[in-house]
Amino acid sequence: MKTPSRKDYLELYVNDFVIRSFRDIADEDYISARLNYRYELNRQALWFAEQAIEKYLKAILVFNRVKVKRISHDLEKALQKLRSIPDMSFDFPPNVVEFIEFVSKTANNRYFTRGTSHYGRELLFLDLTVWHIRRYCKFMRQAELLSYVDDANSLSDQLDEIHAQSVKLPAEALIHGGLLEKHLTDKSSKCRQHLIWKNLYFWSRPRRTIKNFKVRPRWEFPTQEVFGGSDLKHELEKYIDF
Repeated sequence: MKTPSRKDYLELYVNDFVIRSFRDIADEDYISARLNYRYELNRQALWFAEQAIEKYLKAILVFNRVKVKRISHDLEKALQKLRSIPDMSFDFPPNVVEFIEFVSKTANNRYFTRGTSHYGRELLFLDLTVWHIRRYCKFMRQAELLSYVDDANSLSDQLDEIHAQSVKLPAEALIHGGLLEKHLTDKSSKCRQHLIWKNLYFWSRPRRTIKNFKVRPRWEFPTQEVFGGSDLKHELEKYIDF
């Protein structure tokens, strides 16, 4: 193997940052979203879901050396950037894209200033969405960007491998060294029980069904929408910004 160059070290430095500050934190946000949903804290669950998806998408972009400046919390803008990568292809099904758009529009409601609708199946769609997008959260440009690597698979070959993965065998999508994977294999992990609870996609062995999943629809409306009237909102605007 050749000696890594200064540029190689810089590429590896960027990758280490993406893993630790984007993908690992996204994994923690994902577990937090599931924990909050489990205890019926729906708004908090959606907020952590947004945070997880945002960081996974940004991780994919920076792994592919696409800038994520000025994306902020705009998941739809991040999706557009993904689609603009000329040599990448993604097989996100329509319901995953729809869920990302739903989260993008509804999650940033931390002060309950807008009405919210929860149809009770958000956890199932979150798990499916994370399974689909997280598969791409790894560095696949070794042959292109690392001069000291001689035997790396091409980007095209690695994408073919990802696209051959089956939702029916979710363990195929596990990432070597990933934080979720560490929790899955560590039965003493306190996070593990919240990760695997009612989860079809991240589990230590194949799982075809989940039992006793309760659909919990819920609709809530903030004070200014319940009582209405511009004079009431005007009164609130003396004290807060909407």
